[in-house]
Amino acid sequence: MMNLNGNKTNYLTFKGATREFLRHTTAHGLHSAGYGKKLPLKIFWLVLFLIAAVLFCVFANQVMVRFYQYPVHVQETETQEVLLFPAVTVCNLNRQKNTFAARRKRVVSSDAAENQAWLKLTPAARSAKAHTLTDMVKQCNFAGAICDVSDFKTLTNVQYGSCFSFNTKKLKTSKKPGQYEGLQLTLNVEQDLYISSTPVAGVKVLVHDNAEMPFPEVGGISVSVGNEAAVALTKTKFSRLTAPHGDCEEEDINEYGYMYSRTACLSTCVQSSTYKDCGCYDPRFSLPGNNSAEVCSSVVDGDTSSSQYQCVDEKMTAYLAGMLSCICKQACEQTQYDVDVSLSKWPSVKFQSQVVAELGLDTNDPEASQQNLQKNYVSLRVFFKSTVHREVTSQVAYTAWDVTADIGGVSALFWGVSILTLVEFIEYIVTIVTIPCIDYKPDKESEREQRQTRELEKQRQRDRLKKKRSQQTSLSDSTAVLTVSESLPAGQGAGLNGLNYDSASLKEVNTDEFMA
Repeated sequence: MMNLNGNKTNYLTFKGATREFLRHTTAHGLHSAGYGKKLPLKIFWLVLFLIAAVLFCVFANQVMVRFYQYPVHVQETETQEVLLFPAVTVCNLNRQKNTFAARRKRVVSSDAAENQAWLKLTPAARSAKAHTLTDMVKQCNFAGAICDVSDFKTLTNVQYGSCFSFNTKKLKTSKKPGQYEGLQLTLNVEQDLYISSTPVAGVKVLVHDNAEMPFPEVGGISVSVGNEAAVALTKTKFSRLTAPHGDCEEEDINEYGYMYSRTACLSTCVQSSTYKDCGCYDPRFSLPGNNSAEVCSSVVDGDTSSSQYQCVDEKMTAYLAGMLSCICKQACEQTQYDVDVSLSKWPSVKFQSQVVAELGLDTNDPEASQQNLQKNYVSLRVFFKSTVHREVTSQVAYTAWDVTADIGGVSALFWGVSILTLVEFIEYIVTIVTIPCIDYKPDKESEREQRQTRELEKQRQRDRLKKKRSQQTSLSDSTAVLTVSESLPAGQGAGLNGLNYDSASLKEVNTDEFMA
């Protein structure tokens, strides 16, 4: 288009773009607000639209508040299947054999001094002085098949010396519940070799995940000699969510080389904090990584006046009070085994002779063999109570798709707005912003409308001009009649078109017609 100065102008203006948007938009109420027949109707629809907009904002805000609360739904299911048998770790309650302690009788004068000497030993030295796997495990049977030393892994523990974990390498499964489909162990604790500081004779038993590091000092059950423990298991698997819906740890392998666990994380945190601030590691905790790190000698020697001991003691106090800066979350994937334990006197009088024969004890002296069994041996049975296991899964209760659906429903309820309607709004905003920058050319429909508008305007101009000319012609005729009438004598105006005209009345009529 050309302006009056002959310069090219943009046919689209803010007002034109707005009217174009109001004419085509699919949002309810806006078209009526822009193209209503009467002004009151336009105001009415505009007010309704604004009220709907306010209500939409209120409900949409509630939707977003709920979403950012990150709600979680916990679902529990029960599944029956062939179960992976867990790891079973057994430890002798006596950490070291008395034969090694006896050699130090001349230098060891008390239990405290013996404990200090034990803490000074390296993990390898402790393992050498503890009870061995072959000495301790006398019988092993899993689901009717004999198991051997290759099914066990030896671990060194500060409190229990050596511990032995079953089913951490060649993993086994249980197809049926019951004690005959599980693990059966006969253990010899060698009580004659106990040191004087060990108060209880028996074993510590811990059931845990196959890839998880055992911590028998903080969990498990104790079984005293002369008893059989039946440990019935129920498996539960937990699946937790990471941030922001949860607070779990996705780490796979920890510093000990095992699957992540919160207990291992806390132990690592204590040792790391102690080594960083005190320059040594606390021998009362398991040591990750480099086993050759320096032991806190003041703790071993009991030198409470030393700064090193006080440093370590402060770390221990902070750990027990939960004030140590340890960020140890629950594992995202965790398998837990709930245990039901029943103890029985073992073996029975009638069954004793069979046990004596199986263990290769002295059959010629039944009384001595019975005393030996009651003094040194423990029977252990670990099995699944049921092959049905429970799964506790945390799920996102309100997802982004839920937010989209709810906001879409609210917008449809109040505005009738869909995604395509939002695109219309975006297009309108972009058009308004870019009007000064882009020469918008009219589309065919707009050209047709403009052409019709121009034709209508021209027709109106022609009608006004025609009417004006008609009025001017009538005025000229009236003036001529008046002139002729005034020049004739009174009563002789009948010669004009055969009619009698009174000049005064003729003048009045023509003037009135002209004014009309």
